[in-house]
Amino acid sequence: MIVQKKRAYDILREIPYGTRPKVLLVGNGINRPFSQKVRTDGIIEQAWEKAHPKDASQSDQGVPRALWDLPLPLQVVAATGDNVQDCMTDLAKTFREATVPADQKVFTRQIVDTGFDAILTTNYSLEFEKSQLPVYTPGKVYSLYRTTNKQTTQQAKLGIYQCTELPDQNHTLLWHIHGTALRKESMVMGQFYYGKLLSEVIARANSVNSEYRGKEKNGLSFRPKSWVDYFLIGDVYIMGFGLDLSESDIWWLLSFKKSAFENSSVIFYDPKKDLRKELLLDCYDVKIQTERKGRQKTIDYVAYYQSILQKLK
Repeated sequence: MIVQKKRAYDILREIPYGTRPKVLLVGNGINRPFSQKVRTDGIIEQAWEKAHPKDASQSDQGVPRALWDLPLPLQVVAATGDNVQDCMTDLAKTFREATVPADQKVFTRQIVDTGFDAILTTNYSLEFEKSQLPVYTPGKVYSLYRTTNKQTTQQAKLGIYQCTELPDQNHTLLWHIHGTALRKESMVMGQFYYGKLLSEVIARANSVNSEYRGKEKNGLSFRPKSWVDYFLIGDVYIMGFGLDLSESDIWWLLSFKKSAFENSSVIFYDPKKDLRKELLLDCYDVKIQTERKGRQKTIDYVAYYQSILQKLK
């Protein structure tokens, strides 16, 4: 018996004319409420010590506090003196082997069950895959990979046209937009690699604009091939993602989306007000939802995220 391998094109869903996909963008905030958080401080410290050997004449040459104020991708740059590959193997291994506790698996499945057309994640970790697979192995994740278009070598490394078809009832498409720990060469760390990613994002965004306009003019459906497509044409809900100012690819897309895809929307859920960020988000017509009750100092993040998901259903 000949078993036909599923082609990527078979699982790419067409978006009917006049409709917009429902897209979720999530970051590491969805992992932080749980006990088994991925800890990378030790790797960063070792990288710093290797790149900045102590001078015997100076007794105080520890890791500077300012380093921990940077987002992880930039911590790696500063700690290694811009030799990020020096600690990528250890970082990828840490994210790859991270444990996902039972309560986190339940919560992650709730996210998937909300019914998004696509989930975009900046996380290198594999909480979605480990929560959906009854028995997780890297090989089983590889079997869920779908390559959605012909790729250059750089596009293949960055995963521009690669998603994971999750084994839930809706076969949700998961896109690791900044790479995955299963392929360390895909993990975007630092401005140099963000620059490479941004160049591919811009090229794909221009192609989407042209292709989508042609389909729209003739009243035809459109078939997304990349996470960039979903971000631009869809209604995007951002949850558990801090949207740091260093996320150059996302900020550029917000600007382009406003000018070229004005009928689509972005809603940014933020449990805490950040006036600096709000000034910029307002420029790009992003709707900000800040839900703080009274003067509460602590937030039950799982309950907070669950309330958002309930609304999005």
